[in-house]
Amino acid sequence: MLVDIGNGTMNVMTLVNGKPQFNKMFTEKFGTHLCALSIKEAFSRKTQRELNDAFIDEMLRTGSAELDEDDLAIVEAAVRDYVSQIYGKLHEYGYDEKSMKLQVVGGGGCLLEHFGHLRDGWDFVMKDICAAAKGYEYLAGVQLTSRERA
Repeated sequence: MLVDIGNGTMNVMTLVNGKPQFNKMFTEKFGTHLCALSIKEAFSRKTQRELNDAFIDEMLRTGSAELDEDDLAIVEAAVRDYVSQIYGKLHEYGYDEKSMKLQVVGGGGCLLEHFGHLRDGWDFVMKDICAAAKGYEYLAGVQLTSRERA
């Protein structure tokens, strides 16, 4: 399963033997921006304080931030909850971790890399920041080629 978790959306596509299944492509409003908002809300609710966006960005990109231990625990719990929701959505779209590899592109790859349960040698996070665009370019080429043949 290929997952592109961007700033505003999460795009999911099932691949069989590396080939996209066009009837199994989904988009959800479930990106990294919503994760940041949920962190801010959880932090504010528990501390009655506002968390600077720079700390959230650092946390999402690196898996940690220069925060007080208690504050860091609140942020980590919020991120883990959000990542759990991501996996829930993937399961809704047919993801089965026992039989499917998970390939992640986009900024959300950092989320799953630091807070998910990716399996070594099985799951893959694409570090190329242009990977999603390259994938969509490839899909467009496949569709154009199939139309030309018809």
